[in-house]
Amino acid sequence: MNAIWREPLLHFIIIGALVFLAFELSQGDSIVEEDHIRIDAGTMAQLQAQFNRTRLRQPTDDELSKLIDNYIRDEVYYREARAMGLDQNDTVVRKRMYQKLDFLLEELTEEKTPNDEVLAQFIDSNASQFREEPHISFIQVFFNLGKNPELTRNLARKTLVRLNNGATPETEGDPTFEQQTYQGVTPSEIKRVFGTAFSQQLNTLEPSEWVGPVTSVYGIHIVKVINKKEGGMPPFSDIRQRAIREYKADRRQDLRDIAYKKMRERYTITIDSAGKAIKS
Repeated sequence: MNAIWREPLLHFIIIGALVFLAFELSQGDSIVEEDHIRIDAGTMAQLQAQFNRTRLRQPTDDELSKLIDNYIRDEVYYREARAMGLDQNDTVVRKRMYQKLDFLLEELTEEKTPNDEVLAQFIDSNASQFREEPHISFIQVFFNLGKNPELTRNLARKTLVRLNNGATPETEGDPTFEQQTYQGVTPSEIKRVFGTAFSQQLNTLEPSEWVGPVTSVYGIHIVKVINKKEGGMPPFSDIRQRAIREYKADRRQDLRDIAYKKMRERYTITIDSAGKAIKS
């Protein structure tokens, strides 16, 4: 019996039932008391809490009276608008009601924090989400190939010799909008800036002297890799909080999908496509 209660599908079904119960109860109250506006202790507390959040203090008696008057006015307008059918075929109203039900599902499907064993299994099953890319730090000196590519390549080769003999990179090469020094960037980031060919060539280099030319989408570069950090799976402690967030998000979405499926089962869906009705 205990094993049955631990089944996730059973949890999904229970949550779906709770959604329906909350929906039906809310619908029932609005129908039975359509002509009765009740300001109870819970409503008063909510009005006071909203006031406190914005004003950082409790409302005075006069302010509370105005809050109640405004609440009643809003409720009267809302009920009269519904009675007149003004909520029908209104995309804004439909969207708002969808959001409210979605918020309800969000609350009902909130997951407790999993233990480390469950988290470790989740990380292992979703390793690509947590694995880090390599990080590279490097310096680059740019040369614009311009109208005479061969002359530019010769200049780059001469610059390469000067740099390895101690020349300052800031005084070499052509002007560029890109940084000269990059610290701890990933291959993906390098690819976005300099292109695939540059990223692939840079990834084969080890920290050493100046090398080149290395081709990019802009021209050619002389580069020096300062250091490289291999990619891989970070320590569990470094990604634990992120794993908790993603685990909860995944579980919450699964539960909401199950709840939606149960709600959808109450309806016959007809899709009229090119004059032909398709039921689902």
